[in-house]
Amino acid sequence: MTEKTLQEWLDENYLNNEKDVKILMGYFSHITPDCHYDSLSKEDKESYGSPSLWTCPPSITKGGELDLREYVCLKRIWIDKMCLSTPFTKLVLGCLLQLTHLELRESNLDCLDVSECPNLIELIFCKNKSALKIKVNKFAPIKKLLLNYTTLKDLEFLENINKKNVTCSSFSYSKFSQQDLSCLAEFVNLEILFLYQSTFYGDLKPLAFMNRLEFLSISFTDIDGGLEYLPDGINRLCCDGDTKSKVKNIEESLKK
Repeated sequence: MTEKTLQEWLDENYLNNEKDVKILMGYFSHITPDCHYDSLSKEDKESYGSPSLWTCPPSITKGGELDLREYVCLKRIWIDKMCLSTPFTKLVLGCLLQLTHLELRESNLDCLDVSECPNLIELIFCKNKSALKIKVNKFAPIKKLLLNYTTLKDLEFLENINKKNVTCSSFSYSKFSQQDLSCLAEFVNLEILFLYQSTFYGDLKPLAFMNRLEFLSISFTDIDGGLEYLPDGINRLCCDGDTKSKVKNIEESLKK
């Protein structure tokens, strides 16, 4: 039996019933739809409905190119490389007005365009093999922004994000042109910020007005000072490093 791409499987089974596809979930063999459903909030459970109505492709399909423009009722996309024999090389979302959650792991995309998804709440994208360009909708109420183990062409997309909505963000193990933290200064409602082994450098002054920040990880970065600017509400600061990381200066100052 010839292995199908996710696009072929979707079109074969749902192309004439696109409105039936609301939750697209490719998952680890040990994470069933029921298990994933149990982790949702009460509000999300009511919104997404029973797992029996979710669209779950076979445990192994090919990635390749995926065009979801016809599937206009999609609310949530959660796809892990473990359910694909090859990674995605292109993803076209188009105008998905109901999409609130997008989570992709281990792809090979040059561009992730969610600019026509104005109701996106969570954007989780991990382990992309190519340098990635991201486009977002400036009105999208994104609360969780996680971009880990990914090379980013730039951070210009942060300018278009509704910054005051974001409460959790991560750039851990991600690479981009080295820069200071000024691009994050307006994310004043952040509660959790992971910058572990990212290419940020400089001091912590741009975080001075993040009065809700409780957890900050800057370990193995070249962020090297500015502890005095951190808000008082931080419960945990992770700043360990090796001799090659300038954050070692902060770690040493805390030991004094």
